[in-house]
Amino acid sequence: MDNHPTVLDMTRPNIDGTTAKMQGIADRLRTALPALPVVGIAVNDNLMSSIWLRVSFAPRCEWENGIWENSPYMGFMITTASGKRYYEEGDPITITQPLMDSGLMKTRKAWRKLTASPDKAVAKLAAYLSA
Repeated sequence: MDNHPTVLDMTRPNIDGTTAKMQGIADRLRTALPALPVVGIAVNDNLMSSIWLRVSFAPRCEWENGIWENSPYMGFMITTASGKRYYEEGDPITITQPLMDSGLMKTRKAWRKLTASPDKAVAKLAAYLSA
């Protein structure tokens, strides 16, 4: 018998079809973001409520060797603001940008960390990606 704690907790919110707690924010992102060639949104509650947003400003056919990191890309992490494990509707969220293509750094300002209400944060991120 293994005495090590497991990362997978059977009581976490997105097991057996239960909707992830930040799914509503992910849905707002899908409708608010500008039309970009590639947008990937992953939502989960495994270790904590989070959203991983990946965007590319070039269509997949233009990526060298079909690799996302060989495109003009950005990656954003959306988490609970207070460090709570799970998001509750109406809680503030934090958006950080851990990934950005070095070529884009020459033409775009990097995203500054933002903590705000979900509606304000989604609106600011959509405006940033539209610019």
